[in-house]
Amino acid sequence: MTNSISSTSSYPFEGMTNREIMIEIGQISGDESGDDDISFNTALILSGKKVPQLLDEVLLDFKDKISSKYFTIYEDQLRVILANLYEINSIQESLYIFYSRDTTEYKQSKRYNPNGVSIRPLKFLIDNLKEHGWINHIGGHYDKKTETGRRSRIRPSKKLLQAFYDFKVKAKYVHRSLIEEIRLKNSQKKLIEYKDTPTTNLMRNKLRSYNSLLYRIHIKLKRNKKVCSYLETHPTNFNDKQYFRVFNDSSFELGGRFYGPWWISPSKDIRKYITLDDEKTVELDYSSLGIHLLYSKENLSYYDLHEPTADPYTLKGVDSTEREVNKKIITFALNMLPEDKKSKYVFTVRQKIKKLNEEISLMGGKRLHKVPTGKEIWRRLSLFEEENVPIKHYLFKKVGKELQYKDSCIAESIIERMLTMKIPILAIHDSFIVQHWNRDLLYTSMNYIFKKHKLKSIPIIK
Repeated sequence: MTNSISSTSSYPFEGMTNREIMIEIGQISGDESGDDDISFNTALILSGKKVPQLLDEVLLDFKDKISSKYFTIYEDQLRVILANLYEINSIQESLYIFYSRDTTEYKQSKRYNPNGVSIRPLKFLIDNLKEHGWINHIGGHYDKKTETGRRSRIRPSKKLLQAFYDFKVKAKYVHRSLIEEIRLKNSQKKLIEYKDTPTTNLMRNKLRSYNSLLYRIHIKLKRNKKVCSYLETHPTNFNDKQYFRVFNDSSFELGGRFYGPWWISPSKDIRKYITLDDEKTVELDYSSLGIHLLYSKENLSYYDLHEPTADPYTLKGVDSTEREVNKKIITFALNMLPEDKKSKYVFTVRQKIKKLNEEISLMGGKRLHKVPTGKEIWRRLSLFEEENVPIKHYLFKKVGKELQYKDSCIAESIIERMLTMKIPILAIHDSFIVQHWNRDLLYTSMNYIFKKHKLKSIPIIK
């Protein structure tokens, strides 16, 4: 955390983080949880030479409340909680971990919950850690009217941090259980159990080979002023290096994109500072991939009907600098249902653009996007329909997850091809990062794989 400078400075907030400035001017008290807090990770567990002594110290105040029959279970779950608390502090001191107190949580099988975390011991331990000063805690809340809220949050207190120091707890004591690489969610976005098939086993084996290669590669984010500014407002857990795939709506043919590693989240202008084994990297992506996939579904090429330099997100009569706004307008229309047209569509697009502007502002950018009115949003969507008649019937048909499945299969094929050559590659949905000398090889592979999947509309690779 950056310290404030002396009072002789001409700028009183120089050297402070955005959060520290908000506290200083009274915008927040400092006790609130931030937007970038980290989710409770059931795959972490604390194990080390002096960890048993640490557990004894922490449990001293309330171990008599735990039945001897279940003591080992509670002790193991305390290891999970402490591992999370140690890691969150190593990322950034001001961060909290958000967790659920819902009785339906943590009921998943070992597939998704490798350390067997369950709600009753979790709530008991957190409540007692709070009561005896081991953690700082913020209670959750939910507003039924607005359908918005925040989960409960925790972070280590000074007392616990001192205990970590006294018992010589180090990062190497935080162990990561093997997580499930192939995940299936239902329409409520809850993880669900499934029976393995030759297909899921094959996908899992491919991912394990991929993760195994990446664990042998030094993947770093080179520090400079821009990157440091980003990390201040976007705390990043550089321990997250394992890919997994998430399928949606109880189907292994919807979604399936690759998630997990820390390099998924940063924007492209930050990712360009990623190094692989200390070598500079390049990133190539399929431009307007979703639109080309839709044209391919119609057995057409986008460029049969448009100029070779045309861009689906650059609309006639709309300034070319508005491309990103146009992309949001079109993408959300492809991801929503007909009934969302009146209730959610315009609101969602406007909120997304406002959030995009907040990100630009936090990064020091001065050129913000103008948030379009509802009338302007519909006008631009009509322009898109006029320019793309063969695929306009896909709007408000919620085809987004179907497109994601297709682009995830393309990504899997590209990864597999590069792995056969033992070339490290980082996948970010429809874009890929390799060491700079492998740029031409990646370009060729992306072209080859797209054609191999028998897709007629071939996107430009940038």
